[in-house]
Amino acid sequence: MLGKFRRKAGSESGGSTVEFVIIFPVFVAAVFSTIEAGWLMSKSMMLDHGLDLSIRDLRLGKVTRVTADQIRDQICDKGVVFNRCAEGVLVELKPIASSADYPVEGSSCIDSSVVDDEGLVVIPEVEFNPGSRSELMFVRVCAAVDPIFPGIGLGLRLPKNGDGTYNLVSTAAFVNEPE
Repeated sequence: MLGKFRRKAGSESGGSTVEFVIIFPVFVAAVFSTIEAGWLMSKSMMLDHGLDLSIRDLRLGKVTRVTADQIRDQICDKGVVFNRCAEGVLVELKPIASSADYPVEGSSCIDSSVVDDEGLVVIPEVEFNPGSRSELMFVRVCAAVDPIFPGIGLGLRLPKNGDGTYNLVSTAAFVNEPE
C-alpha cells in the first residue's frame, strides 16, 4: 500500500488540471470585467449624449416651459442603451450664482429598493428650475443601471444600490441665451 502511494505522489498526471483550475477563474473574471467596463462606458457616453441633446432647446431658449419628466423622456429616447429608463432616471436643474457655486454634494439617485408604507418607490426630492435668460444653469442626471455580470469581476466591485443597480451621473452647465 505504501509503495502504491509513493508511485501516485511522484506522478505528474493531472498537473495541467491544477493549473487550469487556478488560472481559469482569473481569466474569466478579467474577460467579464472588460465586457462590463465597455458596457459601462457605452452607457455613460449615451447618458452624456442624451443629456446634451435633450437640453439643447432649453439652452437656446426655444422652450421655456419644460418639466423634469419631459427632459427625462427625451434622455431616454436618445440614450438607447438603458432598460427601465423612465423608472431609473432623475433630472436635477437649477440656477447657480457663479461657476464657483457648482453643487459639491452627492447626486440624488433613484433606488427602487427604498419604498414607502404603500409599497411605492421613494423618489428623492431634487430641484428643477429652468431659470431665466442669461442665467448660469447646472444640470445633473442620475441613471440607475443594471450590471451585466453582477457577481463577478468589475460587476462585483461596483458600488450598488439596494436593488442591485449602480448609478451613472452626468453633469453639465450652460448659460441660458439672452433675449
